[in-house]
Amino acid sequence: MFLKSTLVGALFICFSLGLFSISEVRRGFFKVCEKDKKIADWINELQNIEDSSYLILAYKSAACTMYAEEISGVSNKLKYFNTGRKSLDKIISKHPSDIEPRFLRLTIQMNAPFFLGYSGEIKEDKQVVIRGLLSAEKNKKEPFLVTKIIDYLKSTSLCTAEETEFLNKL
Repeated sequence: MFLKSTLVGALFICFSLGLFSISEVRRGFFKVCEKDKKIADWINELQNIEDSSYLILAYKSAACTMYAEEISGVSNKLKYFNTGRKSLDKIISKHPSDIEPRFLRLTIQMNAPFFLGYSGEIKEDKQVVIRGLLSAEKNKKEPFLVTKIIDYLKSTSLCTAEETEFLNKL
């Protein structure tokens, strides 16, 4: 009984203090993308995270751009989108070979309205992500993330037949 109440207490403290793991943040992102979670709920979870690592900040930036779709008012939409975009671009400039922020930006660019003009790095991001997947697989980066990235890339029209064949082998 003591162990059970201690575990429940520890979980409560972790969640109330915002001690979420990057794995939980990743899963939240994909749940939002798959419409299994509302963006506003995910943003509330993200706001409680005190971790300021660049990966957490990349997901917070992505959430900001995604939230633009949900709110009303053109100026509000642009404000949220541009805030998230600038923050994510800054993170990528500091960590250009990390596939995770690149993947986030790629998904945002693929889903951003054309008139926003946020599509200039699609090819570069795709190449960095695909090249990085091989080392991610070798380094046993979180299998959930690698699988989700591969599934996303294969579901788009971005990849050439050769790239799709490479992804199928991973």
